[in-house]
Amino acid sequence: MIFLESKLIGKKIHRLTVIKKNESRKDCFDCICDCGNTVTVHGSSLRKKPPIKSCGCLAAERESKLIGKKHYRLTVIKKNESKEDYFDCICDCGNTVTINGSSLRKKPSPTKSCGCLRAERIRDLTGKKFGKLTVLKKSDVKKRGRNMWDCICDCGNKATVLGANLEKGVTKSCGCLSKVPHEHMLGKKFGRLTVVRMSNIKKYGYTAWECICECGNETIVSGTILRQGDTLSCGCLRTEACQRGIVKARTKLDSTRVDGVLTAALDKKMLKNNKSGVKGVCFANKAQKWLAAIGINNKQIRLGAFDNFEDAVEARKKAEEKYFKPFLDKRKAEESQTARAKLDSTCVDGVRTAALDKKVPKNNKSGIKGVCFLNSTQKWLATIGINNKQIRLGAFNNIEDAAEARKKAEEKYFKPFLDKRETEKSQTHE
Repeated sequence: MIFLESKLIGKKIHRLTVIKKNESRKDCFDCICDCGNTVTVHGSSLRKKPPIKSCGCLAAERESKLIGKKHYRLTVIKKNESKEDYFDCICDCGNTVTINGSSLRKKPSPTKSCGCLRAERIRDLTGKKFGKLTVLKKSDVKKRGRNMWDCICDCGNKATVLGANLEKGVTKSCGCLSKVPHEHMLGKKFGRLTVVRMSNIKKYGYTAWECICECGNETIVSGTILRQGDTLSCGCLRTEACQRGIVKARTKLDSTRVDGVLTAALDKKMLKNNKSGVKGVCFANKAQKWLAAIGINNKQIRLGAFDNFEDAVEARKKAEEKYFKPFLDKRKAEESQTARAKLDSTCVDGVRTAALDKKVPKNNKSGIKGVCFLNSTQKWLATIGINNKQIRLGAFNNIEDAAEARKKAEEKYFKPFLDKRETEKSQTHE
């Protein structure tokens, strides 16, 4: 700290020269300014970047420079006594205003007049017509500092509208244009809903309609929501969709049953609230032991209480081998059998046609099935596989030649089987 203080003494910082450390105030220094004034400055103000520059004379000079200066339509008269860094200015139109010093110093200055410049730019809309509205006069009311205009509508109603909304075409009437005739909605059908009559109740500020659903239920819906197609029923469509989803999920789960056991529950992920990190193992605070259990076919089997966590895990592992493994193995065998049967259904004369028109593998770098680049020979190799046999079509200098060779081979080897499969499919459907 003493080393830092000694570095400051005698140093000149802009207009200030540090003389000595102030004895009465902590971490403060006596400084002399170029203007001759002596001031006490805190050490942090001298060390920081940018540091303090003067005793205050610099700000006074900056203020004095503004007085008498003209900024567009404003001429600075004097410094305002009641507000700090504010100046009294006179505009070319004769008005006197108080402006912040920073607004006058900025280049270009954001403040150019007392406000008369903006008033001159405002277009006079009196007598003009916008849609059904005719402008009568400028209103005394302002909305968020923006000008509003008194207008009369063709229907006879009066309205006060923002000038910007009139010029942009946002507002075209007093509101009568948005009032759609009611008769056109009666009897119309929207999805499962048929409009019966207009309701006395309003929904979200809009006119609501009483509708009857195909299921027989009655409901009240906003006209806007009906026209947008957001509501198509009394709610029965959603109920039916939920029921379909439940049936689909249940069917999917039932497909994993093996001998009445739901195998999807056997290899499901560990629960988030499991603190042991092992399924079926938890710590009993009361007994101060590790409990191991296993559940199968809605039955809970307790495997025992153990002093060591490892023993509980071992017991659970053995139980999984005993209770889960037979069912999981059987499910796996059934799934592989189903998949094989599905593949066999596509067999034509002993050839699995499902393998013939499969997509290009992800690791294929050429983008063409059966075409790859050989680094050893620096050539493009074309091959084709059928009935577990690989046929080499040749090595080519260009990828185009290799692709052409592959295409011709597909026509020769694949097309007869694929055509025969399509014929058999069409005959089955008939």
